Amino acid sequence: MAVQHALRDRSQNTELTNKRYGVFHVREARGSQHIPAQDEFVTPYGMKSVGAIGGVISSGDLFVTIMFSKTSISDNVARNLEGWDRR
Repeated sequence: MAVQHALRDRSQNTELTNKRYGVFHVREARGSQHIPAQDEFVTPYGMKSVGAIGGVISSGDLFVTIMFSKTSISDNVARNLEGWDRR
């Protein structure tokens, strides 16, 4: 199910509850096409890396936690975040 659909019709989101999702990780935030606010956020605040985790809670609501870091987050550390939903 696409995120756009899940945002429009939340009633279908319960089927996504308790499924495992990957981690969004951008090791180098500066210059990344995935982080559009380069001049307004990344450069002035010295952001090095970005990570995000998310999912669907039992009510069908989506949640996402986005982490901006002034320290580089390695691929190895980001892989450790993949177990967040099992803790």
